[in-house]
Amino acid sequence: MAIQQVRAQVNGVWHVLEYNSSTGKYEKTITAPNTTSYNVNAGHYYPVTVEATNTAGTVTTVNDNDGTVGNSLKLVVKEKVKPTINITSPGAGAFVINNKQPIVFQLRDEAGGSGN
Repeated sequence: MAIQQVRAQVNGVWHVLEYNSSTGKYEKTITAPNTTSYNVNAGHYYPVTVEATNTAGTVTTVNDNDGTVGNSLKLVVKEKVKPTINITSPGAGAFVINNKQPIVFQLRDEAGGSGN
């Protein structure tokens, strides 16, 4: 039996892979999710599921829990923007006159960021 179709699911979206006769592999360029994978699960990755269907209609599915190829099906997306801290008070050049001077600051991280 020959493979009829191969699909990959990334971040809930299925993508049909195309057969590349020169490499003998099913391939597709897929844009990674634009949000860090840090908060997706405890492993900090997007799980990938691959499904192959043969000409008889038999479907075989593997995912990140598979004992053989599962580690290859974990997509790690790192943050694009580092978190920042901005001290707003006391200002640059200010004199601190007591030991109870409040320090005011802003922390910023991209939406859904890891804080790392």
